[in-house]
Amino acid sequence: MHSSSTSRPPTATIPALPHLTLQAPRAQLGKAADEVLATVDVLMPLNPTPDPTRLLGTAEGEACPLHGSWTNVFTTAADATFSKDSKRGDARVGNQVDGRSGRVWNVIDFLAAENATAPPVLEQLRVRLSARAVSPTRVSLVFQLVKARLTKFFFFPLFGRRLTLTLPVPGPFLTRLLSFFTRKPVPLAYFDVLYLDDELRVHRTGQDAVFVQRRPAWQ
Repeated sequence: MHSSSTSRPPTATIPALPHLTLQAPRAQLGKAADEVLATVDVLMPLNPTPDPTRLLGTAEGEACPLHGSWTNVFTTAADATFSKDSKRGDARVGNQVDGRSGRVWNVIDFLAAENATAPPVLEQLRVRLSARAVSPTRVSLVFQLVKARLTKFFFFPLFGRRLTLTLPVPGPFLTRLLSFFTRKPVPLAYFDVLYLDDELRVHRTGQDAVFVQRRPAWQ
Protein backbone atom coordinates (compact mmCIF):
# COMPACT_ATOMS: atom_id res chain seq x y z
CA MET A 1 0.00 0.00 0.00
CA HIS A 2 1.13 3.51 -0.81
CA SER A 3 2.43 5.51 2.13
CA SER A 4 2.58 9.28 2.25
CA SER A 5 5.36 9.08 4.80
CA THR A 6 8.39 6.88 5.02
CA SER A 7 8.16 6.73 8.80
CA ARG A 8 4.85 5.93 10.47
CA PRO A 9 4.15 6.20 14.20
CA PRO A 10 3.15 2.93 15.89
CA THR A 11 -0.52 2.03 15.56
CA ALA A 12 -2.45 3.33 18.52
CA THR A 13 -4.05 1.00 21.04
CA ILE A 14 -7.75 1.84 21.24
CA PRO A 15 -10.21 -0.24 23.33
CA ALA A 16 -12.76 -2.23 21.32
CA LEU A 17 -16.04 -0.66 22.38
CA PRO A 18 -18.50 -1.36 19.57
CA HIS A 19 -21.68 -1.07 21.63
CA LEU A 20 -21.39 2.52 22.95
CA THR A 21 -23.12 5.39 21.17
CA LEU A 22 -23.43 9.12 21.62
CA GLN A 23 -27.22 9.02 21.41
CA ALA A 24 -27.40 9.00 25.21
CA PRO A 25 -26.29 11.96 27.36
CA ARG A 26 -22.51 12.23 27.45
CA ALA A 27 -22.40 11.46 31.19
CA GLN A 28 -23.94 8.03 30.56
CA LEU A 29 -21.34 6.91 28.04
CA GLY A 30 -18.76 6.00 30.59
CA LYS A 31 -15.11 6.75 31.02
CA ALA A 32 -13.95 4.17 28.47
CA ALA A 33 -15.76 5.79 25.53
CA ASP A 34 -14.47 9.21 26.55
CA GLU A 35 -10.96 7.80 26.55
CA VAL A 36 -11.38 6.49 23.01
CA LEU A 37 -12.57 9.87 21.76
CA ALA A 38 -9.78 11.62 23.66
CA THR A 39 -7.28 9.28 22.01
CA VAL A 40 -8.73 10.22 18.61
CA ASP A 41 -8.09 13.88 19.43
CA VAL A 42 -4.47 13.05 20.27
CA LEU A 43 -4.01 11.02 17.08
CA MET A 44 -5.32 13.64 14.67
CA PRO A 45 -2.24 15.92 14.63
CA LEU A 46 -0.03 12.80 14.34
CA ASN A 47 -1.73 11.57 11.17
CA PRO A 48 1.06 10.20 8.94
CA THR A 49 -1.13 10.25 5.81
CA PRO A 50 -2.06 13.84 4.87
CA ASP A 51 -3.61 12.80 1.54
CA PRO A 52 -5.64 9.61 2.25
CA THR A 53 -7.97 10.18 -0.72
CA ARG A 54 -5.11 10.34 -3.25
CA LEU A 55 -5.76 8.20 -6.37
CA LEU A 56 -9.28 7.27 -5.25
CA GLY A 57 -11.36 6.37 -8.30
CA THR A 58 -8.41 6.20 -10.70
CA ALA A 59 -6.62 3.43 -12.59
CA GLU A 60 -3.94 3.54 -9.87
CA GLY A 61 -6.57 3.33 -7.14
CA GLU A 62 -5.14 0.20 -5.55
CA ALA A 63 -2.39 2.50 -4.26
CA CYS A 64 -4.96 4.75 -2.57
CA PRO A 65 -4.36 4.58 1.22
CA LEU A 66 -8.08 3.89 1.79
CA HIS A 67 -8.18 0.89 -0.57
CA GLY A 68 -9.07 -2.45 1.01
CA SER A 69 -11.21 -3.92 3.78
CA TRP A 70 -11.86 -2.36 7.19
CA THR A 71 -13.67 -3.66 10.29
CA ASN A 72 -15.30 -1.52 12.96
CA VAL A 73 -13.60 -1.33 16.34
CA PHE A 74 -15.58 1.57 17.81
CA THR A 75 -18.28 3.93 16.62
CA THR A 76 -20.63 6.59 17.93
CA ALA A 77 -23.16 5.89 15.14
CA ALA A 78 -26.33 4.26 16.46
CA ASP A 79 -27.19 2.62 13.10
CA ALA A 80 -23.81 0.85 13.05
CA THR A 81 -24.00 -0.35 16.65
CA PHE A 82 -25.09 -3.89 17.46
CA SER A 83 -25.20 -6.00 20.60
CA LYS A 84 -26.24 -9.53 21.49
CA ASP A 85 -28.38 -7.95 24.22
CA SER A 86 -30.37 -5.78 21.81
CA LYS A 87 -33.53 -6.74 19.91
CA ARG A 88 -31.75 -6.69 16.54
CA GLY A 89 -28.89 -8.84 17.83
CA ASP A 90 -25.15 -8.80 17.33
CA ALA A 91 -23.30 -8.25 14.05
CA ARG A 92 -19.90 -7.70 12.47
CA VAL A 93 -19.69 -4.32 10.74
CA GLY A 94 -17.15 -2.99 8.28
CA ASN A 95 -16.63 -1.77 4.74
CA GLN A 96 -14.68 -2.49 1.61
CA VAL A 97 -13.13 0.33 -0.42
CA ASP A 98 -12.30 -0.29 -4.09
CA GLY A 99 -9.80 2.43 -4.88
CA ARG A 100 -9.92 1.79 -8.64
CA SER A 101 -13.68 2.01 -9.17
CA GLY A 102 -14.33 4.51 -6.40
CA ARG A 103 -16.92 2.16 -4.93
CA VAL A 104 -17.57 1.42 -1.26
CA TRP A 105 -19.53 -1.47 0.22
CA ASN A 106 -20.75 -1.08 3.80
CA VAL A 107 -21.30 -4.60 5.13
CA ILE A 108 -23.25 -5.87 8.15
CA ASP A 109 -23.01 -9.59 8.90
CA PHE A 110 -25.69 -10.51 11.44
CA LEU A 111 -24.67 -13.18 13.96
CA ALA A 112 -26.87 -15.96 15.26
CA ALA A 113 -27.94 -15.67 18.89
CA GLU A 114 -26.34 -17.92 21.48
CA ASN A 115 -27.82 -21.44 21.42
CA ALA A 116 -29.66 -20.63 18.18
CA THR A 117 -30.43 -23.61 15.96
CA ALA A 118 -30.79 -21.60 12.77
CA PRO A 119 -29.10 -18.55 11.23
CA PRO A 120 -30.84 -15.15 11.43
CA VAL A 121 -33.49 -14.44 8.79
CA LEU A 122 -31.54 -11.37 7.65
CA GLU A 123 -28.04 -12.79 7.37
CA GLN A 124 -26.22 -9.94 5.63
CA LEU A 125 -26.85 -6.36 4.55
CA ARG A 126 -24.60 -4.71 1.95
CA VAL A 127 -24.93 -1.05 0.98
CA ARG A 128 -23.15 0.12 -2.18
CA LEU A 129 -21.98 3.71 -2.46
CA SER A 130 -19.99 5.65 -5.01
CA ALA A 131 -17.11 7.57 -3.46
CA ARG A 132 -15.40 10.69 -4.80
CA ALA A 133 -12.48 12.59 -3.33
CA VAL A 134 -13.44 16.25 -2.86
CA SER A 135 -10.34 17.20 -0.85
CA PRO A 136 -7.18 15.44 0.35
CA THR A 137 -9.11 14.20 3.42
CA ARG A 138 -12.82 14.30 2.49
CA VAL A 139 -14.77 11.65 0.57
CA SER A 140 -18.22 12.46 -0.82
CA LEU A 141 -20.66 9.53 -0.97
CA VAL A 142 -23.74 8.70 -3.05
CA PHE A 143 -25.89 5.77 -1.95
CA GLN A 144 -26.69 3.46 -4.87
CA LEU A 145 -28.31 0.22 -3.74
CA VAL A 146 -28.82 -2.22 -0.88
CA LYS A 147 -28.42 -6.01 -1.05
CA ALA A 148 -30.14 -8.08 1.66
CA ARG A 149 -29.29 -11.77 2.00
CA LEU A 150 -32.13 -13.77 3.55
CA THR A 151 -32.45 -17.30 4.91
CA LYS A 152 -36.26 -17.14 4.76
CA PHE A 153 -38.69 -15.32 2.49
CA PHE A 154 -41.99 -14.21 4.06
CA PHE A 155 -41.54 -16.90 6.72
CA PHE A 156 -41.03 -19.61 4.07
CA PRO A 157 -37.80 -21.60 4.64
CA LEU A 158 -35.26 -21.80 1.83
CA PHE A 159 -33.88 -25.16 2.98
CA GLY A 160 -30.29 -24.05 3.34
CA ARG A 161 -30.26 -21.81 0.31
CA ARG A 162 -29.96 -18.03 0.38
CA LEU A 163 -32.06 -15.35 -1.32
CA THR A 164 -30.49 -11.98 -2.11
CA LEU A 165 -32.79 -9.03 -2.70
CA THR A 166 -31.45 -5.92 -4.42
CA LEU A 167 -33.17 -2.69 -3.44
CA PRO A 168 -32.44 0.63 -5.15
CA VAL A 169 -31.75 3.64 -2.96
CA PRO A 170 -33.76 6.83 -3.70
CA GLY A 171 -31.75 9.12 -5.96
CA PRO A 172 -30.66 12.69 -5.22
CA PHE A 173 -33.77 14.22 -6.87
CA LEU A 174 -36.17 12.21 -4.71
CA THR A 175 -34.11 12.98 -1.63
CA ARG A 176 -34.33 16.71 -2.34
CA LEU A 177 -38.04 16.43 -3.07
CA LEU A 178 -38.66 14.75 0.28
CA SER A 179 -36.52 17.39 1.95
CA PHE A 180 -38.65 20.15 0.36
CA PHE A 181 -41.93 18.72 1.65
CA THR A 182 -40.64 17.75 5.10
CA ARG A 183 -38.72 21.03 5.52
CA LYS A 184 -35.70 19.09 6.70
CA PRO A 185 -32.22 19.66 5.26
CA VAL A 186 -30.74 17.15 2.85
CA PRO A 187 -28.37 14.94 4.87
CA LEU A 188 -24.74 15.34 3.91
CA ALA A 189 -23.19 12.04 2.84
CA TYR A 190 -19.42 12.27 3.29
CA PHE A 191 -16.66 11.42 5.71
CA ASP A 192 -13.46 13.18 6.73
CA VAL A 193 -10.40 11.04 7.41
CA LEU A 194 -8.94 12.09 10.75
CA TYR A 195 -6.16 9.51 10.99
CA LEU A 196 -4.88 6.75 8.72
CA ASP A 197 -1.90 4.42 8.87
CA ASP A 198 -1.24 0.90 7.61
CA GLU A 199 -3.60 -0.68 10.16
CA LEU A 200 -5.82 1.99 11.71
CA ARG A 201 -8.39 4.36 10.20
CA VAL A 202 -10.42 7.03 11.99
CA HIS A 203 -13.03 9.12 10.25
CA ARG A 204 -15.96 11.42 11.04
CA THR A 205 -19.15 11.44 8.96
CA GLY A 206 -21.36 14.33 7.91
CA GLN A 207 -23.67 13.37 10.78
CA ASP A 208 -20.74 13.86 13.22
CA ALA A 209 -20.39 10.12 13.92
CA VAL A 210 -16.87 8.88 14.66
CA PHE A 211 -15.65 5.51 13.36
CA VAL A 212 -12.48 3.72 14.43
CA GLN A 213 -11.60 0.84 12.09
CA ARG A 214 -8.79 -1.66 11.60
CA ARG A 215 -7.69 -3.74 8.68
CA PRO A 216 -8.64 -7.40 9.21
CA ALA A 217 -5.79 -9.71 10.12
CA TRP A 218 -6.21 -11.76 6.92
CA GLN A 219 -5.66 -8.79 4.58
